[in-house]
Amino acid sequence: MIIPARVPDKLIPRVDFNPEDFREHLFTKGLRLTWEQASECPCKRQGQGDFVPMASSMVDLLVTKGIPSMTGEAKAECPICHGNGYFHHSSQSIVAIVTRLGADPKGFPGWGEWVKGVAFVTTLPEHVPAYQDRFTLTDSVLIYRETRRRGTGPRDDLRYPIVERLLDTTPTPIAASVLYCVKIGVAGAAKEMVLGTDFKVVSGQVEWQTEVGTDAPAEKEFYSISYYANPRYVVVDIPHAFRDTWVGTKVPAPYFAPLPINSMCQMEFLNQREDPAA
Repeated sequence: MIIPARVPDKLIPRVDFNPEDFREHLFTKGLRLTWEQASECPCKRQGQGDFVPMASSMVDLLVTKGIPSMTGEAKAECPICHGNGYFHHSSQSIVAIVTRLGADPKGFPGWGEWVKGVAFVTTLPEHVPAYQDRFTLTDSVLIYRETRRRGTGPRDDLRYPIVERLLDTTPTPIAASVLYCVKIGVAGAAKEMVLGTDFKVVSGQVEWQTEVGTDAPAEKEFYSISYYANPRYVVVDIPHAFRDTWVGTKVPAPYFAPLPINSMCQMEFLNQREDPAA
């Protein structure tokens, strides 16, 4: 059955959104981000998975039905995705609007647990994000805390590169990077390690000092560190991927205009486990 729509007798006056105005505001007030596109990793489990052995009845059922016994589970030992199922590529700098979704005291809001660490990133229409794409705010910082085991070399890579922030303090500004670093010392007491004495920050990494009088952790010894890092978000939903429109104000004929895209993101460390290879 063909159902034609009724066209209104009068289509004017009309009010249109001017895409160029938004582009100007975005470049004026937007933040600089590093955008990394995500790709599915081809390391899918074939025949079994970490939790589905080859002798599983589920695998037998799939084989009996003539269905390829592929669990789709990413390999935890994969050197590309490290078990997350996605890896990132095509890193580039862009400008975007970043807004935050505040906490709601209601017990059962529409977004449930996603309220934790959620932000909305609005990008230009030529920068179309996809699920699991990654945005890193290059000019902003957050305080990140983690516990690491010292490696065998002079430097340790943390989950995120350490960045320095100039604090507008009195009487003079202070450049801060690592806020606190501690290990368990003799008799189980906490032993604070001092930046500039026990370790330095070099290219975003911790470089341990081993001279006499320093107190760096021994190899494979645990330590906890609190430091400034650039916030990193992962796209978890795209509620407004198709905000395109037709513009017809002050032009000879209406034209199709793609509009900015608004993506729902969550802080990476709340969404993905840490890279075990780090």
